[in-house]
Amino acid sequence: MAIFNKLDRLASKQCDRMYSVSAVIDGVVSTPNGRSQPDPDRREIHIRGIFDEAPAYAAVEQGKRDRSGNDLATLIHGADFVFSVDVLRYPAAASVKQNDHVGRCPPL
Repeated sequence: MAIFNKLDRLASKQCDRMYSVSAVIDGVVSTPNGRSQPDPDRREIHIRGIFDEAPAYAAVEQGKRDRSGNDLATLIHGADFVFSVDVLRYPAAASVKQNDHVGRCPPL
């Protein structure tokens, strides 16, 4: 498996070199029914990662909703956003939690 690990590292480095963008992650604290607030215990993290935007389609039924055989569907067009970070290169990215704010920053 060592050869595949080496090839994976080579491909990852090249992808990061070509497509990565700089970002700042601000930690936030939120309650189930409250607003998000900056987390005073965590500082901002400067990282580089690959930002990807892909189309997302959600099927929504048309007609009666009683499941009587009408399964026509309209497609709702949206977008699915993914930000991938190499945790081995940026170990601070492992501390990111759900609802943290991701923002772009000038190049590192």
